Amino acid sequence: MLRVTLLSLFFLMTFSCTAEVPANKELAESAEAKSAEVISEAPSQQDPMGQLVTIRGIISNPQETYISIELPNGPFSTNVTTYGSMVNPDGSFLMQFPIEGPRPGIVTHFGMDFPGFFEPGDDMVLNFSALNLPASVQWQGKGSVNNSLLQRFNLEFNSLRSAGKSATVSPQIFKETVTELREDKIAFVERGKAEGPTFALVNYIQARIDYEWGSELFDYPIAYGLANNVDHTRETPPNYYLFTDILKLDDANAALLDGYEGFISDLVTFKFRSSTGASAYDNDNYYADKYDYAKNMLTGETRFLALTTILMDGPNYGKVENIMPKYSDFIGMNPPDRYRKAVDAVYNVASKLSAGQPAPDFTIKDIDGRPFNLKQLKGKVVYIDFWATWCAPCIAEIPPSKRLKSMFSEAPVEFVYISVDEDEPTWRNYVIGRNLPGIHINIPGTLSDIGQMFDLSGVPKYMIIDKQGNIADSNAHRPSDDRIIDDLKEIMNR
Repeated sequence: MLRVTLLSLFFLMTFSCTAEVPANKELAESAEAKSAEVISEAPSQQDPMGQLVTIRGIISNPQETYISIELPNGPFSTNVTTYGSMVNPDGSFLMQFPIEGPRPGIVTHFGMDFPGFFEPGDDMVLNFSALNLPASVQWQGKGSVNNSLLQRFNLEFNSLRSAGKSATVSPQIFKETVTELREDKIAFVERGKAEGPTFALVNYIQARIDYEWGSELFDYPIAYGLANNVDHTRETPPNYYLFTDILKLDDANAALLDGYEGFISDLVTFKFRSSTGASAYDNDNYYADKYDYAKNMLTGETRFLALTTILMDGPNYGKVENIMPKYSDFIGMNPPDRYRKAVDAVYNVASKLSAGQPAPDFTIKDIDGRPFNLKQLKGKVVYIDFWATWCAPCIAEIPPSKRLKSMFSEAPVEFVYISVDEDEPTWRNYVIGRNLPGIHINIPGTLSDIGQMFDLSGVPKYMIIDKQGNIADSNAHRPSDDRIIDDLKEIMNR
């Protein structure tokens, strides 16, 4: 899913709402009448607390007997909450579902969809032709002002493409173009306020405008550099990234935007890197230090979102032992359940791979057909290299790895190479054909049993096991990094 965003404050106050009359008045009146008939056949739920959303209407030319609404469960959730209704032979339907606060959603029929925005107590008539989506969508009733405004916003701007999308114009021109488009979107919303949308809807659209604007600005210089084979840092003017200083990051509603967590992660990474001075910074503490930076930089929902992303990335791409103390700090902040559950799922596995923990126990045949187990190497330091023949960075490390192994040829250090190639013959031919030294074993992908034991998310990855069979470094330096020499010596002399 990682980007930047200008967010507004999220209020649960509302403007006064007025019903919006659809262009086809007869269709709307027919829908209300038929919806009333549906309710009499399938009585609606009682809603004393005003937490239900009720949607009824008519589908012209329905393509199937089902309509549904999907509500995202927020970042770090792989599923959505779906509510549905059968469509009667005359095209009428009725849906009711509970929500605790304003939520964006997707209305779906026969694989076609369009966005909606729902708040507790909404009671709307929804009419559309399944042969003309989304242009035929008409909303009426309480909540219709929000959805009509959102619909028109999407129709006007979703088909637009920013000039320079082909990455041919300079970053400065691209910035001017997308900033002008952002201003047009803001002006549209300002005009729409006269219709009486709720604060929640206005702030949701504003968050989306700024998130999309910031994401495009973040991504473009790199895309421009790749497309034109130039150093994008030289082509990007010094004031290009000033937009990061005007983005507000305290809107809980923005967390429901698809991909927003990635956007916030990019913003935090950019600002953190800018504060450290990349040339002198020690990356071993990268995730722990970035956690502290984000904690001080952000507030509210956005802070929990950013910290969760960092804590989930840390064990995969950094040293588990360095980020583990931040887990306790995070839990002490009493995060919302959705963030705590996401972090817990990672740390229940990662905690077993931290320095000082026993190395995973497994038995597998090596390239020569002999049984191999890490326990048989107790008394020696073990440098594990997870790699694959299709991984260019892995292959680039082979010459330095040969030199490193030769350097420790007389020392109690073993080099174990674990390939994640799913094509076993390709791996075998590569190792044998190049006469690669060391102990070689193959596992069928990162999702294999052994891959999951080591919580592999990608390659290359390196790990050091001490003489006692315990993990000494959960994410060791690469063979090409001179620091690995002192690391191995220090662990060897413990």
